[in-house]
Amino acid sequence: MMSLVASDTYVKAKSLLDAGDYSGVDLMKEAALAGNPYAQTCYGKILVEGDHVNKDNKKAAELFRKAAEHGIDEAQYYVGMDYYLGLTSKKSYKDALKWFRLSAENGFPKGQYYLGIFYYNGYCVYKDYGFAIRWFTMAANQGYSKARIALADAYMDLHNPNRDIKKAASLYISAAESGDVSAYYKAGMCYYRGKAIKLNYHQAIEYFRLGYKEGDVDCEFMLGYMYEHGQGVTQDTNIASMMISHAAIAGSDDARAYLDDKVPVKVKHTPMLVEETVLNTPDVVGKIRGADDGKTIFSQLWKRIKTNVH
Repeated sequence: MMSLVASDTYVKAKSLLDAGDYSGVDLMKEAALAGNPYAQTCYGKILVEGDHVNKDNKKAAELFRKAAEHGIDEAQYYVGMDYYLGLTSKKSYKDALKWFRLSAENGFPKGQYYLGIFYYNGYCVYKDYGFAIRWFTMAANQGYSKARIALADAYMDLHNPNRDIKKAASLYISAAESGDVSAYYKAGMCYYRGKAIKLNYHQAIEYFRLGYKEGDVDCEFMLGYMYEHGQGVTQDTNIASMMISHAAIAGSDDARAYLDDKVPVKVKHTPMLVEETVLNTPDVVGKIRGADDGKTIFSQLWKRIKTNVH
């Protein structure tokens, strides 16, 4: 049974850490070793992050399991993640499901989100959009942003018998308005396609710009595409070419597929200057697909173009 001393030590340690005083780390360890399940959870996270201690996933997993067995919802989530990813235990969706369910039923939003993921994908359970949406909703209502995006994805899913693209668009836009970087592209696409909400190229551009500034390569591709076609912006094929090419180099599959389709077969073997035509140069096309020196080729031109996208 946990002693009052261990409880007092945990409270003091947490107070110190919340104030940014890392002398609380040793106190948290003391409370954890004395059996306080909240301290075990907290010190386990410290060990995982390597925050002012040496990282030790194995020791962290041991502490999480002890706390989880005392019913701590966050610790139950971490035990589930250990099985889900196979970090220190053998990967097991069955065991992960058990712990995610306990965490979710105890009200922990990340546990609710992952239980939703299991129902959405049919991991060790029958695939059930209704249950997935239920758990995503519960996590989203607690402010967990990944759950809000997952909920929107579920409503947008073509295979969902209760598909609701208007509800999905509303969730994407709400997430984007709250500053969720992962929502910028999807919110922009809602305005760009104009199916769930009224088409609005100018609003789409704004979200793509926000995502682009955060390093989202798919937003960068869409910006380039809209510059190429003059959608919501003044047409500028130079900016378009550079943005699409840079997005491809940075890893956008859409940009790479677009370039592959755009380069005519008859010019793929025609030597041309990069500055004259980025898209029709054979060695550039190859370098777009991953060669390290491809970045060097575009760097000088990119610096000139980037400052023009406001």
